Amino acid sequence: YFSDLGYELPATMDVADFLQLLPTEDGAAYFDHTRSKRGAIEHYTPEGFAEAFQKSSFGQNIRDELTAPHPHTWIKSKTLLQKATGAFVDEESKKEANSEQSLGSKEKIPKEFRLPHKNSFFRSMVLNFNRYIILWKRDKGFIIGKLAENFAMASSIGGILFNGGNIGIDTSEGFINDPDAVDTTFEKSLAIYGVFFLALWHLSQGTTINASDELAVRTINYKHIDANFFQTASFAIGRTLSTLPQKTLEIMIFAIPVYFLFNLNRTAAGFFIFLAIVFTYNFAIYIFYSVLSNLLPDKGTVQGVGITFLLLMAQFGGFIVYPDAIPV
Repeated sequence: YFSDLGYELPATMDVADFLQLLPTEDGAAYFDHTRSKRGAIEHYTPEGFAEAFQKSSFGQNIRDELTAPHPHTWIKSKTLLQKATGAFVDEESKKEANSEQSLGSKEKIPKEFRLPHKNSFFRSMVLNFNRYIILWKRDKGFIIGKLAENFAMASSIGGILFNGGNIGIDTSEGFINDPDAVDTTFEKSLAIYGVFFLALWHLSQGTTINASDELAVRTINYKHIDANFFQTASFAIGRTLSTLPQKTLEIMIFAIPVYFLFNLNRTAAGFFIFLAIVFTYNFAIYIFYSVLSNLLPDKGTVQGVGITFLLLMAQFGGFIVYPDAIPV
């Protein structure tokens, strides 16, 4: 466009600098009247640039677009348009316009402008899910670190209580007559409770530490919600579902070594019930701490309240304090 006006961009000059200089007096240094297709013989003034643009095809396109009928009508019908302009054909059309006007102003607004969100709830949920899955895949250091941490803890717990789940006593009849066997079984049951306590304590601790990270996500969510990007519920569900791959990997790499090192019941039903218990607990505690992160004001408060709840759950979970010793 500026080349047609008679201005030449030097090969060693930045385009932005070139455009900033053109409407100034220094712009005359880049003007060559022999290159001008508009017949200009001297450097354009700012007013001359404005006039040349209005006469160009670009200016004409803008003018045509501004004067063209709007693609969306904000008035329900022709009779309302007549009322707006006062150009009624007859008394009947005037009555019709008054009747339509009584329907309310919302009737005049096109439906596409009355929708609070462009995407459906399901579409918004999928978009949020995909976004956080992409972010999760990029953070390979976090994934590897958490998997290594869980495997190390599983090896420690399983190693300390190695083979502790092997009772070694026939309980198929549902009762034990030998007093010594009863004592042994009771001690083994305490070891089994101990494994569950240590396993769930480790998972709870990890969730508590990471809960405060939700505060950063909350800030982004507020910006998106204010801009009507998506519904709050679609964000919450999509964000929660996106954590399932990481949690599944963590549970598998943690629960499998614990289960087999401790030598719990070697049946498929027992193994999958154990996985289901650990996964359900981990997911529920994540939801709990996510709620805390969205209710409390800052990171320190989230961690403080989270640790307090964790200690209460540990103390009154039936392992440190026996159920019959808990006041009711």
